[in-house]
This record gives sequence, C-alpha cells and structure tokens, in this order.
Amino acid sequence: MTAIKRLRWTCFLQLALFAWGAAPLRAHIIYIASNGDDKNPGLLGEPVATLRRARDLSRQDPSPPRRIVFRGGTYYNVSVRSMIGTRA
Repeated sequence: MTAIKRLRWTCFLQLALFAWGAAPLRAHIIYIASNGDDKNPGLLGEPVATLRRARDLSRQDPSPPRRIVFRGGTYYNVSVRSMIGTRA
C-alpha cells in the first residue's frame, strides 16, 4: 500500500469514527417562542407557541435525546405539569 493510499484510508477511518461517535450527541431540538405558532414545526425560525405543542412534537420523534428550548420573551400560563407523564 502506498503512502498516499494509507493516508487516505487513515483519514477516512478517522472521519467515519468521528461521525459515528458524534451522531448520538445530536439532539432533536424544539423551539418555543412567545411569538410562535402551534402550526409551526418547532424549528429555530419557526417556533411553536405552547409547551403542550412542544411536548406533542417531542413525543412524535422516537429517537432521544430531545430538548425543548424557550426563546426570549414573556410566557403566560406555562404549566410544567403538562410535561409529566408515563412517557419520557
């Protein structure tokens, strides 16, 4: 095996191992904003409006980890009790 082929193979393996190891660290993130809309998918540019909708979206994605992120603003009638349940 020539030195160039060995270098390419080594780089490929390192990249593959890095990608495989970093994949579980990616989380499904759902964004909530005071100016959001529950018809939105919960993305950074299209946040949802309520914690209940964020919970429902997080339950639709079977692959953990999932995170719900509140963007800046004032929120009213936010109940964490609605997040407690038998499903994690």
